[in-house]
Amino acid sequence: MTGRTTIEWMKPPTACEHDFAVHADVLRLTEVDGGPVTHYSVELRVGCSACGLPFEWIGPSLGVVDPNGPVVNLDRQELRIPIEPQHTTMRGAVSGAMSVLRGRGDA
Repeated sequence: MTGRTTIEWMKPPTACEHDFAVHADVLRLTEVDGGPVTHYSVELRVGCSACGLPFEWIGPSLGVVDPNGPVVNLDRQELRIPIEPQHTTMRGAVSGAMSVLRGRGDA
């Protein structure tokens, strides 16, 4: 054998030092379309504004939206984490699928 191949699997994809950009959406969750809001969730994405590289979340399980704990989407680039207003208890098991309301700016 005359040649040697080096596998650089830990090499970072860019030499960028990364300027972080965070995108957040707050979701209002209902148990039925048009029903009252029963839970809130935040979707977070982090990436580099200089090179465009998205960051992945490490740790949480894959999932859609879980009002009882954090989950990530399939590509692990979006963290979905439940929140609730201070001094309010919205926690508890959800009996079925939930509807998601997006884009409303009021709290």
